[in-house]
Amino acid sequence: KIEVFLARHMSDRSNWRKLITTLPEPVDLATAKIQAAALLPAGLRKFVSHDDPVSRFVYPIRRFLPKARSARLDKESEIRGSLEGIRGQYLLFPDRALNIRRHSGFEVDIDTNL
Repeated sequence: KIEVFLARHMSDRSNWRKLITTLPEPVDLATAKIQAAALLPAGLRKFVSHDDPVSRFVYPIRRFLPKARSARLDKESEIRGSLEGIRGQYLLFPDRALNIRRHSGFEVDIDTNL
């Protein structure tokens, strides 16, 4: 219910092209949480936790893609190149990004001896 309510007030969509080509804008998650909680009606505010630690996950990215291009395993059976980084649900290769969520259910072999 909280997610559905907040979706009316804030977008949960990312611009995937920007996501894989540039560094993110820093966000103060504690402040964002307070702002989101303030939008909730009183009946839903009681479910907001007030003592959550903020965890930071840093995935190394050797380089971002110069241009946003996606890879699709249903259109090409092989992707060659070294893994340049991980950004959200995307695996970044030298010339394109693979959206892992789009490929759930695919069986993939990875050769690490190249």
